[in-house]
Amino acid sequence: MRDLYTSCLREGKFPPVWKEANIVLLPKEGKPRDQSSAYRPICLLDEAGKILERIICDRIVWHLAREGPNLDEDQYGFRVGRSTIDAVKRVRSIAESVMEEGGVFLAVSLNIFNAFNTLPWRRVGAALEYHQVPPYLIAMVRDYFRDRKVTYYDRDAERTERRMSCGVPQGSVLGPLLWNITYDVVLRTALSSGCHVVCYADDTLILAGGRNWGEAIAKANLATGRVKTWGATESPNTSCRRAGRGGGTSEVPGPPPGQSVDVCRAFPANLPQGGEGGHGTEPPLTQPWGTRKKFADCTLVLYTPCLLSWTAVGVLSGVPQAELLARMYSEVYTRVKELQRAGVLVTDGIRRTVRGQARRVLIERWRGMLENPSLPGQRTVEAIRLHLVHWLDRSREGVSYRITQVLTGHGCFAHPGGVPRMGGGEGGIGSGGRRGLVPAHPGG
Repeated sequence: MRDLYTSCLREGKFPPVWKEANIVLLPKEGKPRDQSSAYRPICLLDEAGKILERIICDRIVWHLAREGPNLDEDQYGFRVGRSTIDAVKRVRSIAESVMEEGGVFLAVSLNIFNAFNTLPWRRVGAALEYHQVPPYLIAMVRDYFRDRKVTYYDRDAERTERRMSCGVPQGSVLGPLLWNITYDVVLRTALSSGCHVVCYADDTLILAGGRNWGEAIAKANLATGRVKTWGATESPNTSCRRAGRGGGTSEVPGPPPGQSVDVCRAFPANLPQGGEGGHGTEPPLTQPWGTRKKFADCTLVLYTPCLLSWTAVGVLSGVPQAELLARMYSEVYTRVKELQRAGVLVTDGIRRTVRGQARRVLIERWRGMLENPSLPGQRTVEAIRLHLVHWLDRSREGVSYRITQVLTGHGCFAHPGGVPRMGGGEGGIGSGGRRGLVPAHPGG
């Protein structure tokens, strides 16, 4: 195989048999099944051809990193050592720097429809030349596209073959890299001061800051127009969503500080006012009789017609608050990055150790939060809090019907003439009042 791959690279030829792809349609979540856009076409390719793709891909990446010009720093998709977390941190850093100076901040999200499937091949070649990729690799990529074909089964279950004329195969090794190289021109577009473009592959976010909403909107409109101009020639269909956040007083009416709005396909002179956000007590969770609620890896069955506290439900299911989980994941990610920058080879064992340390810190933080007597669901919380570690270790086993009734004071345990209901009162979980079956302290 080594001799075969060497021969392919020398001659600039990609074997035709490795260019044939079988199409499999994967449904997209939340999309109507009767529309073609509800499916993602995945190309099943020959494994030997994908190995050759990996060789080409690694050589192009090596060239970009050492000789360049490399991909823009604000491209985070399909790149070694980069992830969505890095992209989010970049966006947050830009937003905070603008708002610390008392300005306002806009984020415009661009969705490029069918991006990978409609990328013109001629643009791929031009982008490779711009990045000064060695000629033999450019020849390989051009032959990689030449005479490509896909096969699929039509509605009559007949095998059909069609030649490709554009796009990069989804499911290939080279596809994501070739997209990044071609789309890099968007990140190199000259933008006004205070305007940035952050990408994760084809997902594009335009960030615009200004002293007031009028200035920020003008910058966002200009940047969006330039990106859409590229899209008009490369991928015909794009749509926009926009969110705003303010850190100071706006001369132009817009969203109040700290509030976000979304606008689809429209850029009016002023941003509309968003709805008022809820504050104060946590919202109740209403569950009818016999409802099954999924929480992470365990299923909690709730047989109750009354209002339930999210705090008690989280403790029962072993799922901490989202902010605690987010903080733990952030700390794990940061710690792993620090080890990598220090030259440490981060093995699976080291990752498990870092995660274990972060999990212990999370449990202590969660335990501290649960000590707040003003939280709803106190009877259920107090029954579990002192044994929280043991409860979490067994949480993957699920919560049985009887355990749920005992800990929440429902079912037969809530009968007025029978065993006293846990927590008492009218509200079920979270109600105060007399003691229930499970004491607040072991042996109490």
